[in-house]
Amino acid sequence: MVAFTNNIKTAALMAGLVFLFMFVGNLMGGMQYVIGFGIFAVIMNVGAWWFSDTIAIKSMRGQPVEPGDSTGLYEMVEELSARAKLPMPKVYICPHDAPNAFATGRSPRKAAVAVTHGALRLLNRQEMEGVIGHELAHIKNRDTLTSTI
Repeated sequence: MVAFTNNIKTAALMAGLVFLFMFVGNLMGGMQYVIGFGIFAVIMNVGAWWFSDTIAIKSMRGQPVEPGDSTGLYEMVEELSARAKLPMPKVYICPHDAPNAFATGRSPRKAAVAVTHGALRLLNRQEMEGVIGHELAHIKNRDTLTSTI
């Protein structure tokens, strides 16, 4: 039920963006602008749907983490994902000093979890498990779709 609700919210958000662009187009010059702005909004929505997770990871300069990485992050995410009955998300480390973590992706199968170097340095294992669990909850509840768009 949560997934359905979040899908409805995302569809409403995308439709709202199209209508907003079309309204602005109408203010700028009438029907020919409405159509052009509407097409542009649809293209932007499709891009946001398919590429928002990639854009978020690249904007944070995330580097993929492989099994056996010295941080143990991959194994932690793998263990917590299994306990939450989620597919294994991609795991990234971002080279930023500020302690932060985020989840992104349009579905649990396309999800990713990213953690900054600052969080890895600052948090102990138990705290990091709490942070990763929080991010996995976003994936499980499909909050990531709405937030990435």
